[in-house]
Amino acid sequence: MKNFICITTWENYKICEREGLWGVEEHRLDDLRNSSKGDVFIFYLKEVRKGAGGYSGAIFERESEQDFEEIKPLWEDGLYPHRVKIKLLDNSTRYKRFHAKYLYEIGVVNDTANLGPWLNTSMQEISENNYKQLVNMIKSNQKLRQ
Repeated sequence: MKNFICITTWENYKICEREGLWGVEEHRLDDLRNSSKGDVFIFYLKEVRKGAGGYSGAIFERESEQDFEEIKPLWEDGLYPHRVKIKLLDNSTRYKRFHAKYLYEIGVVNDTANLGPWLNTSMQEISENNYKQLVNMIKSNQKLRQ
């Protein structure tokens, strides 16, 4: 089993959660195909509200054996035609603060200058140890008041 951080916006996350789907653009297909059924996805929400990025979504498991291509638009900012089905595993991290600096603190990135480019992707694999540390850090935070 592998662990991934899926990076998206608040609006797109709500659609992923509602539809039980995660999608990427053509140039990120290799990242998606690096994941398999049973792998864990934790979401990093770049924007919760204007100017308030850095929150976590829930934790999901990849449910699809294989990715599939769909041309039905779901997300407003892109087609993201390469998709997999996802199912909820753990809701305890949903809408809690996810500081980008956590990725530096647990050693996922080795320089804070690399955080921006690292978070400008669709998904990134992290180790099991990094995943556990990250989840514990996120769970210790307050939930966003909506």
